[in-house]
Amino acid sequence: MANSSNMGAVTGVAADKAAITNPFAGQQFFETDTGKSVKWSGSAWVDAINSTAAGGDFTGTYPSPTITNISNAPIINSSTSLSLRTGSTERISIDSSGRVTMPYQPSFWGWKNADGYTGIWNCNGVVHNTGGHYNTGTGLFTCPTSGMYLVQMTGLGWAPPGWGYLYISHNGVNQNPFTHWNNDGALGWSPVNITAIVSCAVNDTLGVNVVVTGGNAGVYSYNHNSMAIYKVG
Repeated sequence: MANSSNMGAVTGVAADKAAITNPFAGQQFFETDTGKSVKWSGSAWVDAINSTAAGGDFTGTYPSPTITNISNAPIINSSTSLSLRTGSTERISIDSSGRVTMPYQPSFWGWKNADGYTGIWNCNGVVHNTGGHYNTGTGLFTCPTSGMYLVQMTGLGWAPPGWGYLYISHNGVNQNPFTHWNNDGALGWSPVNITAIVSCAVNDTLGVNVVVTGGNAGVYSYNHNSMAIYKVG
């Protein structure tokens, strides 16, 4: 082993490394007495596995690299939380108790305070509209991604006399099942609500449609109502 400049990986007992002259950077040596593989770093023999640089979504060295990305999306991992980001913006956070925060999850919550007791329920009052996917003019929520969406509405039904129905509207089509109310010809109010989880494709539209039959039925539209839409998965 006088000169290793033309050698690849070599083997021997650990002490044999001292006999190698002019090892080149990356030169590997397997120690038969310890079962360990080492390599020449350029200045010293180092563990060939533990000192291998990680790449891709990992940084540091093997066998304990640090995960810094998931498919090139950066994450920050600490003893108290895990954060998934795009660029410098945190999109998902998981704290040490496993609680998940998704501040950009598409959602809407609002109410109607205007004339109009029937038709697509367009809320002109907005508590929040995360992502801006709900259109207060049309009363429709446009799904930004495919998935499951929770739709909920509650209010006071009016039927003096007549019948009223609440439908989930998916892409302009009333869905079954629905909510129905009437007052048997008497004047008065009935609490009404509807809740559903709807499977949607990207750009599908969701809303609640108030349909009446006979009389002057409808849903009271001045504050005594609320509607919410939220992507649940």
